[in-house]
Amino acid sequence: MTASLQHPLDAQEPSQKLILARTISLGMILVLAGATVGFGMVVFYALDGVPLMGNFVTVLGEPLLAVVAAGVTPFALIGAVLFGLAKRRQAFDAIVLAHPETVTEEADAVRLVSAFTAGRFTEFACLWGFGLMCAILFHLITAPLLAGLVVAVLLTMVLRFPYSLLAKSWYDAGMNELKQRRAAASPVGRA
Repeated sequence: MTASLQHPLDAQEPSQKLILARTISLGMILVLAGATVGFGMVVFYALDGVPLMGNFVTVLGEPLLAVVAAGVTPFALIGAVLFGLAKRRQAFDAIVLAHPETVTEEADAVRLVSAFTAGRFTEFACLWGFGLMCAILFHLITAPLLAGLVVAVLLTMVLRFPYSLLAKSWYDAGMNELKQRRAAASPVGRA
């Protein structure tokens, strides 16, 4: 009787996929935070705040590269989320095309989790890459503004983390949409 009250994502295979997604996402967050802290220690303790690359061009007292990175940051954060949503939608549309008469609900659960995690991995890859670029620039030009941008990226990653409740609510909405789209696509006169 408890099996009927269990959420489909609590089954073994979907649960393992979500655990893997959370582990990789947490690893990306920790590596980015660790790299930034490490670069900060080198910049302020080993180099005494002297930029490795030099800051020949400044805008309002900030290095030009830091200002450009700050200007690009909102687009990078929003773009990462949009790329993730597009990837998730693409994977979801592939599930809709599968023949419902040959697919079990358990297989749909695994496919929906795969679509969810594919979208999150796409987001995290974009965010992590941009955050690492900002951390490296911080190491090279010693602009604290860049460390702040890395913190913004890290906060976005924490907010977009594949939490269990988020995955379950997305799954429930996705399963409802999947059933509706399959019902709408099935021929009316079919027996």
